[in-house]
Order: sequence, then structure tokens, then C-alpha cells
Amino acid sequence: MWGRRKSVPSAELQYVFRLISAGLDGGIVPLPSHPLDHEKLITLLDLHGLTGYVARMPRAAKALPEPVAQHVKERARQFSMRAMAHVARLHQLVACLSSQGIRSLALKGPSLAMLRGGDVGWRMSSDIDLWVD
Repeated sequence: MWGRRKSVPSAELQYVFRLISAGLDGGIVPLPSHPLDHEKLITLLDLHGLTGYVARMPRAAKALPEPVAQHVKERARQFSMRAMAHVARLHQLVACLSSQGIRSLALKGPSLAMLRGGDVGWRMSSDIDLWVD
């Protein structure tokens, strides 16, 4: 492998890995050995769609630096509000289609999470997926 150097993940990316790993296996999230760049950590969580996920992992959320924890909490609230609005629109659309004798089915996303009694806001959603017969 000539000319290739192994890149080392940033301290912030390594911390995200530890957060997710601890959330998956129920472990304890170790505190970082040195200060983290909060903006970089926020960007990584948002970029990889992990903000809402981390918000719903109590141990991971408690291990975040305060400015990052506040961002995660607010973004999770926004995700939930948007998801609930999508579900409401979906119910209106399905009712309208049904009133005309048109069958439809929600395919994925917050609508199915809500129908299954799950958490609709764990990740960002930007559309409604609907199959129309």
C-alpha cells in the first residue's frame, strides 16, 4: 500500500463511537481524556443521524458535555415535533384517500413507529412514505 497513510479518527469521532457502543451494550461511557471540540461533536452527531439516537440513550446523553447535551435535547425535541406533524398529515391523507375508496399503506418512518407504539422522534424525517393502490 504505497503512498497510503492510515488516518486516525479525531478525538470527537472516537467519542461518538464510544457513545454508540455504550448505548448498544449498556456500558458506561468513559469521559474524554481531553477537552472535545463541541461544534465538531455536534456536527458529527447531526451528520451521521445520531443526534436523536443519542438523546434516547440515557447513559450516553449524560456523558455529553453540557453545550452538546443541550443541542442534542433540542434537536430531539424538533425531530419529535416534526415526526408528529408528519403522522398527523399522513392520517389526513389516508382518510381523504379512503373516503374516495382508495387504499393506501404507510411504508416506513414515523408513521409506522407511532402505529407500533414506538418513539417517533429518534431520527429526523423529511417526508412521508405512502403506497397507494
